[in-house]
Amino acid sequence: MRIAIASIAAVLASLAVQLPVFAGEAAQKPPLEGLLFRNGESLVARVMELAGPRLKLELKDGKKLEIGASEFEPAQIYQIRVRGFKDESVKERHELADFCVKNGLHAFAAREYERIGKMNPELADVVRIWLEKLELGEAQKLYASAWDSLAARDWKGAREKFASIIEKHATDPLAKRAQAFLPYAVKMSHLGSESLVDGLEAQAQKLVIFAEKKADEAKGLEKAALDFMKAGNITKARDTIEESEKSFSVARNILKALHDEFQTGEAGAFLKERLKVLERRMVEFYVTAAEFYIELKSWKKAKDKTERGLALDKESKRLRSLAELINKAQ
Repeated sequence: MRIAIASIAAVLASLAVQLPVFAGEAAQKPPLEGLLFRNGESLVARVMELAGPRLKLELKDGKKLEIGASEFEPAQIYQIRVRGFKDESVKERHELADFCVKNGLHAFAAREYERIGKMNPELADVVRIWLEKLELGEAQKLYASAWDSLAARDWKGAREKFASIIEKHATDPLAKRAQAFLPYAVKMSHLGSESLVDGLEAQAQKLVIFAEKKADEAKGLEKAALDFMKAGNITKARDTIEESEKSFSVARNILKALHDEFQTGEAGAFLKERLKVLERRMVEFYVTAAEFYIELKSWKKAKDKTERGLALDKESKRLRSLAELINKAQ
């Protein structure tokens, strides 16, 4: 099952044109990646070429597009230009630094000036003057680092850095830009794979995010239960353990149902992996729950939690050890 990228349909309609296969296209295609428009909307595509002021792209279905580079966030255009350099020159680096300065990306401009200084030590004094003119505050450094994280697919890191700019540097012009891209980083930190956006229906994506939020909620309840136990509030601890299991079960039921529906392709592989990760977390939970009920000498409950955990991972040494302990105690 496939979905269209509906959220940017209007943009593509006005900017994109059907193109023939690009001449000289490499046999091995570039990877799919998330390209971000200035307003925070995203497009999954392969960057085939940055030709002057326009990007030549290929969608996952093979459709060719050409879109003005100015439509995208300049920080990402900077990254695309950097990785496209073959024969480096001071002139290219200086032009890229100018591009960064014009677009308010002073931390990236500083990188280019520093590279120029290394390439041509005779320009050291000039480079120092250039650097002194830049505004290199914390927001600038965080913004550049956030985009480095996006390029490395470190979604959580990008999310935290964008959020930090918004929270700690609200009056900085970069805060507005961080606000536009934070939702993308949050979405990707849950989905885990940009290519998934073109592999699942929108509703399915929302269900994946909901399931993982329920799993996080379950983990929080598990910790709370242990805190109640330490405080001697056994009733509250028991209730919280059961609530944690319910949240884990909801998350697993959702991911299991989605995996049963999307069994092939990238979406199927992604869902299989997310289900495996969730089940590992659930096995850890059942160890905690079984130990909790063993401490209370509630053997029936302890046995139930152990058996449920072993149903997910029959090779778990900790659960098998607890099962033997429970059998001896009964």
